Parts: sequence; structure tokens; C-alpha cells
Amino acid sequence: GSEMCIRDSIVDTDLNILYMNAALKEEVGRNAVGEKCFEVYKDKKVQCAHCPLKNKLAPGENKVIESEGVFGGKTVKIMHKAIELHGKKYILEIFEDITKSITDELTGSFNRRKLKDDLKEELERAERYNNNFSVLMIDIDWFKEYNDFYGHQKGDKLLIDLVKAISQNIRSSDKLYRYGGEEFVVLLPETYEEEAKEVAEKIRVKAVSYTHLRAHETVLDLVCRL
Repeated sequence: GSEMCIRDSIVDTDLNILYMNAALKEEVGRNAVGEKCFEVYKDKKVQCAHCPLKNKLAPGENKVIESEGVFGGKTVKIMHKAIELHGKKYILEIFEDITKSITDELTGSFNRRKLKDDLKEELERAERYNNNFSVLMIDIDWFKEYNDFYGHQKGDKLLIDLVKAISQNIRSSDKLYRYGGEEFVVLLPETYEEEAKEVAEKIRVKAVSYTHLRAHETVLDLVCRL
């Protein structure tokens, strides 16, 4: 059913789907056996890596190629492994829903675990291609006092509204993480310091306005650090 987190299929070297389990059929909305996998998955925004896999994976090789993508609005880990059946080479592909393990339950932003993985990946990319990236640290001053005075329910709503405000003022390539409590991080790929400062100030102004941080005699303010 739709609650299953594992969806799997088998494709041949011509990228035809030979097998789909029930969960994958339900996600796709039909039995797509016989169709090209990239045609079936293109509407699901899956980052297909099938073509290079034909050369990277050898039958019987104890190797799994992993990547991440978006499948039906869910963040998935995509795993591919070469298998051999009756002397022919096929590729087993598994889509595992990891949305809950990498997102913050309250705000829906990415969590610290995801930040750790993405920072490592961004550092490797920066070293390999000599790219620049920036990291913004965002927190709310006096949030504890706000929570104590207005209650945790109001505090939670403030954090949710803050995430909405930040998300509306960053690029689709940027990523937002809840680092802990009222602290958030924005990862800005291919961004120099001056541009990052402009983004930080834009977020600060827009978020303060959106969340009414200074309304009702509160002394809250948003702090963005580069």
C-alpha cells in the first residue's frame, strides 16, 4: 500500500521495466512493465542514473550505486545493483522513502543529519570543481523568553512560520535545515560571500515582517550569521 517505504523494479540494459512491485505500481499509478523506465519516472522527478549504470555495474559485482532524488513528492534513496538471470544482465533498482529520516518533524525543513551529509557532499564538490558555497546560520534572539511567556504552542507556530518565510526567499537550489531549537541553517551552493550577505539580509527583513517578530511588544529579532 501507500504506506510501504520500499518500491523496487527490475530493468534490462535497454531500460525496459521487466518487473514492478505492488508499492511501485501504486506510486506510478499503473503497471508500467514493458515501458521505458525514464519515461515512467520522469513525472515523478526522479534523477535517473540508468544510462551510466550500464557501464558502471557488472553482473555479479557486489556493488551498489546509491543516489538521492525526489519520487512522488518524497525524498528517496535510489539504489541500483547489477544482477544476472539466466545469463542476462539486469539492473535491480530500489526506491526507499527516507523523507522522515532527513526532515524535521515540526517544521518540515531538513534536519541536522541531512545537513551533515549535504555539507560533506558540497565540500567535495567545491574541492573537485573549485566551486564556492556559503552557509547561513539563523537564530531568533530571546526565543526562550517568548516560549516561556506565550507558551510552546505559540513558539512552535513561530518556528513553522519562520521556515515558510525563509523558504519563500531562497532559491530552489538552496536548502534549509533546522539545526536545533530556534537555530536554522541555509546552504547556498555556488554563492560568494557578498551575494550570501544580501540573501541573509533579505531573509532577516522578510522573515521578521512575515512572522511579526516585533509585534505585540515582543523583543524578538532574527539574527543571520554568515
